[in-house]
Amino acid sequence: MNRFFNSCRRQRRDISLLVAGVLPESGRDAVKQHLAGCPACRQYHDEIKAAAAPLASWREDLAALQPTPAARERWAADIQAAAVPLRPAPAAAPAAGRGFSWREVLWPYRRVWSGLAPVWVVIIVGNLSLRGPAPAPATSASPAPQMMAMAFKDRQNMLAEVMLDHPTAPEASRPKFYPAKPRSDRAAISTA
Repeated sequence: MNRFFNSCRRQRRDISLLVAGVLPESGRDAVKQHLAGCPACRQYHDEIKAAAAPLASWREDLAALQPTPAARERWAADIQAAAVPLRPAPAAAPAAGRGFSWREVLWPYRRVWSGLAPVWVVIIVGNLSLRGPAPAPATSASPAPQMMAMAFKDRQNMLAEVMLDHPTAPEASRPKFYPAKPRSDRAAISTA
């Protein structure tokens, strides 16, 4: 908030313009009155004037400097060499002239691509190591339908032979199953 009300800060720009000689007449009187009453701004004015004085006379100081004839000839030769038209570019190969080129994509970012290469290698090795054993081909895993039918018949014959070797259990050893009685019969038995 203080800087908005600090008149010295607002006057510094006008003081610089006054030293350069480009401040309009309407603002000069106000700046001169401020300089008369403010020692800090007067010091700033003196510092700016001391820094700008050598720069104000640069035309007079540097007017005597002229390039040597050798320097002028060298500049003229450089300008003429730059003015020579460029040789036409060789005709592009038909494949390179059409559309998209991967070299344009890869070459500017070769350090990035080379930095990503180890990451790709790690990912590929990780994927290969996490895979289980390769499954056997489907043709060797499932037998032909005719072979399956023959194996089923062989198993059936073996089961029949096993069943024939064991005699059936006698009637006495078999458990007897009694049919359930109706509820009405049960109630008569329990009350009797």
